[in-house]
Amino acid sequence: MDGTSEVGEPSHAGSAPAKSVWWVWTAPSTGTCTLSTSGSAFDTLLAVYQGTSVGALSAVASNDNSASGVTTSSVSFPVTVGAVYRIAVDGKSGASGSITLRGSVTVPGPTNDTFANAVSLSGTSFTVSGSNVGATSQVREPVHAGQRGRKSVWWSWKAPSSGTFTIATTSSTFDTLLGVYTGSVVGSLRRVGSNDDVSRSLRTSRVKISVVAGTVYRIAVDGYRGAQGTIRLAGTFQAKSTLTA
Repeated sequence: MDGTSEVGEPSHAGSAPAKSVWWVWTAPSTGTCTLSTSGSAFDTLLAVYQGTSVGALSAVASNDNSASGVTTSSVSFPVTVGAVYRIAVDGKSGASGSITLRGSVTVPGPTNDTFANAVSLSGTSFTVSGSNVGATSQVREPVHAGQRGRKSVWWSWKAPSSGTFTIATTSSTFDTLLGVYTGSVVGSLRRVGSNDDVSRSLRTSRVKISVVAGTVYRIAVDGYRGAQGTIRLAGTFQAKSTLTA
């Protein structure tokens, strides 16, 4: 209630500063941040800035009233991991009282979050990187390796000839689930291989399957109990003609 303004302080949401208080926040990830003063006891002004000097701040977002007839404020704005943001809450026309400030960050899901947007892989040997941070599951999606992770991402690979195909999530940063399927619709896939843990001590996954020339195999990587992080997916194909007894 005893907040004041500072020399050089910018106007917040179009109103001259009067009773402002400040927070500083570092974005933990890249995405969209939403801030709200809902629940505050007075008519608020909300503004977000970047900069290290009060007289030389760059405006990021601001709001007076979040909706018609609502006197608290709300903003949503893109954020970059590691960036520092300055948050000011002021009172409209010098209003003051208790402040409730709520915030959340929404991380955009990976492009291959859905079965239909699976990333296509090719060749007899590959290593790719990905992430399941912000990923979701789909209606009628199969349970991968017997566990409901609900953070799946998808790849596809077409067998160049008949033989064996080994795929692994070695060096991924979290406890993975791996499933390999055939089929063109997520709700009617046929599982051809799956794995939770390579061993009791190794929480990444590995699958080795027999493959048929020209068949497309759908590869899902999920996180055990919703785990998420960086994925390292490696695949190796061995043609049937080169197999040894």
